Amino acid sequence: MKSGVTYKIDGRNYISLNGTYRTRAPFAEEAYVSPRVRDQVANNLQNEKITSFDISYLARYTSFKARVSAFYTHFKDKITNDVFYHEDFRTFVNYLMTNINTKHYGLELGFDYNINPLFTLRGAISVGDYFYTDRPLATISRDNSAEDIVTDRVVYINNYYVTGSPQIAGTIDLGYRSPKYWNFNININGFSKNYLSINPDRRTEAAVADIYKYGESTLFNSIVDQVKFKDNFTVDASIGKSHRFKNRSILRINLNVGNLLNNRNFVTGGFEQYRFDFEGKDIDKFAPRYFYAYGINYTLGIAYIFP
Repeated sequence: MKSGVTYKIDGRNYISLNGTYRTRAPFAEEAYVSPRVRDQVANNLQNEKITSFDISYLARYTSFKARVSAFYTHFKDKITNDVFYHEDFRTFVNYLMTNINTKHYGLELGFDYNINPLFTLRGAISVGDYFYTDRPLATISRDNSAEDIVTDRVVYINNYYVTGSPQIAGTIDLGYRSPKYWNFNININGFSKNYLSINPDRRTEAAVADIYKYGESTLFNSIVDQVKFKDNFTVDASIGKSHRFKNRSILRINLNVGNLLNNRNFVTGGFEQYRFDFEGKDIDKFAPRYFYAYGINYTLGIAYIFP
């Protein structure tokens, strides 16, 4: 179910409001406790509920266009199911997590400004906050049998950040378009509030109970804290040229260069391994995996348009 309304302030200024509520049935690989072995669905299996709202202000003028939006989305009763080798149980397991609830809200701004007939300035920024809002329940089962090793284990991830993208990102682009049929663009992209994807089993009583009991706060924090990546940026550029022949055919050449400054220390994402050293509590025994941005890279496109 969705609905929307737009209010026209005048011919150039608008306000729009949109709302959505929908449900989504679990996928088979998530709904079953051990989908490769047995016909057993998760306890209290429910459809995922998604509630979303956004409100926007739009301005449209001859040389300037802009949009400012505020958004809010709530995901309720999500399910995940992961397979990995569990160090404590010495076997491959299915790790089924239910009752996952998250909230996503923030602001977005985008604009397009024609400085003059030759130069254009464009920009966009998104500032958000995406986090878990409850304590899911985990069921751990052997992947090759009908045995449930653990049922309804509480996972303490309330207020941990949802990962997969930076929660603050922006770009600004300066473009030049020559009347002699060539163009040039350069843009700067910035990224912030990007986090490492967590291992939920490290945020359970089974993982840290003894540590907490004896007051080893440094070790405790190293296990449960979520890693935040360093803020970073990239610079991209492109140049293009078009040529029209006398027979009205057209030749177009475009060169795009990404990460112009060759920033190779840009961590774009990563995840904690689900394997965890329950005995020694050594978080580096199964170290996190990180993804890095490509260094300087380019694409060259050549197109010929027949008359």
